[in-house]
Amino acid sequence: MRFFEITTDMDTKTFKRLFNTKNKNNSTDDELDIFDDDNNDADEKNFSQDMIKKAAALWKKHNGDSFTFLVTRQKKKLILGVALINQKSKNQTAASGINDALALAGEFLSSCKISHSSLKLEEVTLCRMGKMINVAYRNDYLEDDDETKDMLGLSSVYSRKTGVSFDEYTDDWEPGKPLSKKEIIKKASELFCAESLVPEIERIFQGAAHEVSHGHPVHYIIRSDSAEMRAKITKLLFTALRVKNRIQNGRYCVSKFDDEESCGRKNYEPLFRINSGGMMVAEYPKNISGEDGGMAFPGIGSIRSFCEAVKKYKNKVLTALCLPQTMDRAQEELLENLAELSIIQIKEQPLFGDFARNYLRGAAKSANITPDKALYSSISDPEKGYHAADLDREFDHWFTKTLKNRVYPQYGILQSDAFIRVAGKPKGSAYSELDSLIGLEHAKEVIKKAVNHYKAQKIFRDRGMKSTDSSMHMIFTGNPGSAKTTVARLFAQIMKENGLLSRGNLVEVGRSDLVGKYVGWTAHIVKQKFAEAGGSVLFIDEAYSLVDDKPGLFGDEAINTIVQEMENNRNDMVVIFAGYTDRMDGFLAANPGLRSRIAFHVPFADYSTPELCEILKFMAQKNGMSLVPEVDEKAASIFDAAAKSPDFGNGRFVRNIFEKAMMNLSDRLVAMNPEDITDSGVRTLIANDFEMPFGFDKPSAKVIGFI
Repeated sequence: MRFFEITTDMDTKTFKRLFNTKNKNNSTDDELDIFDDDNNDADEKNFSQDMIKKAAALWKKHNGDSFTFLVTRQKKKLILGVALINQKSKNQTAASGINDALALAGEFLSSCKISHSSLKLEEVTLCRMGKMINVAYRNDYLEDDDETKDMLGLSSVYSRKTGVSFDEYTDDWEPGKPLSKKEIIKKASELFCAESLVPEIERIFQGAAHEVSHGHPVHYIIRSDSAEMRAKITKLLFTALRVKNRIQNGRYCVSKFDDEESCGRKNYEPLFRINSGGMMVAEYPKNISGEDGGMAFPGIGSIRSFCEAVKKYKNKVLTALCLPQTMDRAQEELLENLAELSIIQIKEQPLFGDFARNYLRGAAKSANITPDKALYSSISDPEKGYHAADLDREFDHWFTKTLKNRVYPQYGILQSDAFIRVAGKPKGSAYSELDSLIGLEHAKEVIKKAVNHYKAQKIFRDRGMKSTDSSMHMIFTGNPGSAKTTVARLFAQIMKENGLLSRGNLVEVGRSDLVGKYVGWTAHIVKQKFAEAGGSVLFIDEAYSLVDDKPGLFGDEAINTIVQEMENNRNDMVVIFAGYTDRMDGFLAANPGLRSRIAFHVPFADYSTPELCEILKFMAQKNGMSLVPEVDEKAASIFDAAAKSPDFGNGRFVRNIFEKAMMNLSDRLVAMNPEDITDSGVRTLIANDFEMPFGFDKPSAKVIGFI
């Protein structure tokens, strides 16, 4: 479906015949504007009624394939609206649709016996057409604006029941003067995705253009972390396809997925229906939740609803799915739901060496500022690839600093604010929570050093110094229940709250999440996990389990790939390996490059008995419970005895005996006379509620022989 705004001028003779030029307020026709046809003469009213009748008659004549109506009269100029639901021409090209719209406008004017000069046409969006209908209704050229929108399908698109929001864009080329293949390929070659985009442009231009659109043999997935890059790729594909008559509409819609499922499942069908003959673009934002390794995957209902509409209109609407580089789970879900379609992936490739420098140089040229060595300092590694989003961030940082230091040096002193922002204790609730944890003094100190190191790099960069660019990867060693996972989660939040990691999530994995079932799977799975953890903390628990009994197995492949990815992702990711102290040495020895890439070793000592008692008091307080004084002595004796067991679980053990004490309290309360139960008694744990868990109270086995 296509929508047009068509403008024409009435000749003077026709204008005098239709209207009394002397208005009651003695105003001239030049004073009439596009939104106000306030001539109340009988001739004007008759003219309005005639416009309504002619629009209805032509709608009926063309069997609902088109609708033409008068929007407004401005001076001697008439503005018409044309909704082209089904093209009348045999050849369904972009140009033929325009010819159909012009013919319908001419037919409407002729039926009204309005002589006119040349017609000027502009293809408009759904929103613009809706506003034109509103104006026509206010000018009495339509009988009912809501009924007209319903008739054209506009009401269903904007209905709250669909739950779908969208933006619209129009192409800026004229069908009579399209861009050439050479011009489009030149533009495509300038983008980071030339390796996949240019071959597809070549395929689009192969063979002669078809006069009739037979459908869409392929649809697209566009991968880039840069929203601007995705938009440029989409526009080039749209233009190329339209030049070759694979798309008739001069507009395309962009709808964004989100993780808000509270409003129910979204309905994309009306939007696809009204965009028949055009292109639909689905944007999956990078900051959407569900890509951080968690089990939940918000937006799944909307994805499936969208895919149902894609399949239903696969030959009428071309679809492009735009995803950031790290959205592998979203792509897998989309491809799984669109398995019957052929999908071509247009993917951004990283730039290396001189190509990355040329990109930054071009950005400086566009900003009319001379580049210097500082601009290239962050991309000095010739073996590292950089994506558009990475280079854009580096340029923005350099440009801001250059404006203060070189272009407007009088503001350079304000850079001291950088020290204020990063100086002192890390900010945020996560650091306060870490600081409040019982014990873990050594771990807290190392975490503070790591955060300060990250913050210092911002000071170095702000002062034009080269940052050390050292890795921040860590190893946590300690027995079960010593808070390794808790500290890792808080560390990720601290990095996010202080702007040191772009996302700051904790992606927790083990051997089963990294090792594939078949040869060749493991490396791909590991790379996917690193992609999920981009800008976050990747926590590999029980890392020693990756070491196999024999060399050359899947565990070795996982470790080797981990080492490679650690180096590739050292700037915006922290990898934390965790495991028992006595087994992590074997893990570090599994790959020669592993130990050298770990910057911080954080040992987690077992809690002392006084610390375990403090943890118990904290758990009770957190759960609204009180402990009688005798509990301290009883709990300390339990902790002293349990600590001698090889299965002792530190904080987990405390949680187990607290939960058992709560069960014993329940038994006591149920056995009591209800009249004897007090509010205080319900919230108080006594010494007898605490007991040694099963298995820890058994005596040690006697050893036979000499010691």
